[in-house]
Amino acid sequence: MKKRIALLLSFVLVLSLALCACGGGEKKETLVGTWNASIDIAEVYNAEIAASGDEAMAEYLSVDSFAIPLVMTFNEDGTYSMTVDKEGMDASMNGLIEDMKVGLEKYFNDYFSSMGLEIDVNEALAASGMSLDSLVEEMKGEIMTEDMYADMESAGQYKAEDGKLYLTEDVEVEPVGGVYNTYTIEGDTLTIEAGTEELEDEMAELLFPLVLKRAK
Repeated sequence: MKKRIALLLSFVLVLSLALCACGGGEKKETLVGTWNASIDIAEVYNAEIAASGDEAMAEYLSVDSFAIPLVMTFNEDGTYSMTVDKEGMDASMNGLIEDMKVGLEKYFNDYFSSMGLEIDVNEALAASGMSLDSLVEEMKGEIMTEDMYADMESAGQYKAEDGKLYLTEDVEVEPVGGVYNTYTIEGDTLTIEAGTEELEDEMAELLFPLVLKRAK
């Protein structure tokens, strides 16, 4: 379970690859600034839980929302950066952990009850020197590391031209090719759509359209 959640969180790295491309030219001034977005990966999370093989437990651990908060900044010098809002991610992860804790407790209590056993999961764990809280904290510590946030970051140069957004993955590399994503700006809303990037259908549906709001 821990490995699946950690792998799921790393899924956000795909966004960097999906948006990074090659091109050339000048930047679009209206892009300059900081933009916030949120990618809800609850559907992917639930699918991963269901794929674990325990359908009964999957029903208890499914969630309605698990958002990854992103921050994209386009600078006047033609560089950009994409990071995860650490405070927002902490809150999102804490919410997920609490949902898992409630789900696990109910699952085991119902399981014991179905076996005709009047055993509370907390009592059972206590007998082994553990608790739901300690298990959850251990899981949280393994998932929420500084490296996790660093791995989700990306930076490079960009060019916006004729509704096309070209990005590189290196601040020292200028956009020089023809691979791009399309974008539109309406007021304080930036919408990025899949362009020439070849993505798997499920992945494309999750990432795009990417809707960002200009930071106040």
